[in-house]
Amino acid sequence: MSEDARRILSVILLVGAGYYAGAMFNFFPFTMWNGTAVGAIGFSTLLIGVVIVHCTNEILAAIKGTKEPTENEASEEDPTH
Repeated sequence: MSEDARRILSVILLVGAGYYAGAMFNFFPFTMWNGTAVGAIGFSTLLIGVVIVHCTNEILAAIKGTKEPTENEASEEDPTH
């Protein structure tokens, strides 16, 4: 499995786990409204915001070149590895 596919799969699984955890706690802190649907929508919006921030951070790190190289990339650049 490629690194990109692994990243995409991990984001999908983490969002699913986060949504499940939110449902277990009745979508806290969005429980001040009486409707469960309103709380679920607010919680989903929060999860989407977290994913957007994470992905933006990954993109900016890749553009700036500040992302640490993986083990394979490090061994290709440095023959001592």
